[in-house]
Amino acid sequence: MRSTHFLPKSSPSKDSDVQSGSSGDQMGGRGSIDRKKPCPKGLNVFNDFKDEKGCFKPSLSMDIKGMLSLYEASHLAFQGEIVLDEARAFASTHLMDIKENIDPIFHKKVEHALDMPLHWRSEKLEARWYMDIYMREEGMNSSLLELAMLHFNIVQTTFQTNLKSLSRWWKDLGLGEQLSFTRDRLVECLFWAAAMTPEPQFGRCQEAVAKVAQLIIIIDDIYDVYGTVNELEHFTNAIDRPNITLHTKFMGWDLEAMEQLPEYMKTCFLALYNSINEIGYEILKEEGRNVIPYLRNTWTELCKAFLVEAKWYSSGYAPTL
Repeated sequence: MRSTHFLPKSSPSKDSDVQSGSSGDQMGGRGSIDRKKPCPKGLNVFNDFKDEKGCFKPSLSMDIKGMLSLYEASHLAFQGEIVLDEARAFASTHLMDIKENIDPIFHKKVEHALDMPLHWRSEKLEARWYMDIYMREEGMNSSLLELAMLHFNIVQTTFQTNLKSLSRWWKDLGLGEQLSFTRDRLVECLFWAAAMTPEPQFGRCQEAVAKVAQLIIIIDDIYDVYGTVNELEHFTNAIDRPNITLHTKFMGWDLEAMEQLPEYMKTCFLALYNSINEIGYEILKEEGRNVIPYLRNTWTELCKAFLVEAKWYSSGYAPTL
């Protein structure tokens, strides 16, 4: 889904203010992009702002706010949407040309946008950055700013609580000490999870995703840099082996398969077993759905793929594109 507002009016007035776009966002209010797939008809609105040669009218560059919105909208293009590629080139060129001649607030906004478009950024970090800008804007709504700060503080508190909980989990798991060759990327994993589900009500989801991501990193390091092919085959077989004594509905891993593994792999296997079953239990308790068989199958497919890569590396094989 793409959703953003793009702004052009056909041309700015002669008295338009280049500093603030005070002519009412000359590039403003004409439409929006909101679609799940390419829709050429929805882009026809951009043709209203081109001259007889098919180029965007230079007069549009007088509206800074509008140009910023056009620039942001252009980054939502699907492949082959030439008009949005043209809009991006037009907007970025003119924003670069004028950014040194505008007031400090707009200068910061322009530099920020040119550095990285809005929808590529982390939503909550972007909100924190924008609060500092918004509080200096003329006509700032203090109640709105206060509400935004309060919400950000709630989000930040949730993130900090999850980080403490994850740190305890990681310390109790003991993989960092026992598998010293692996990467400890717990904070990065939580940051990634929080960027996916940034709202505080999804704190449990953030925590579960961060755990899974860190476990993936650990197992990836075992396959990539430490385990022998023979050891990796045994580990993959253990992950692939279901507990046939359980009812099919609750099919999980067979702990007896762990006995054939070297000691360092036993630790990893048991950590994975406990963590995934804990996540599955929480989902069953809260949602009434047993996801453990699906999680087990997903891990099995992942480990099989890791094993293929390990065999490629061991044999010196380089797959073609």
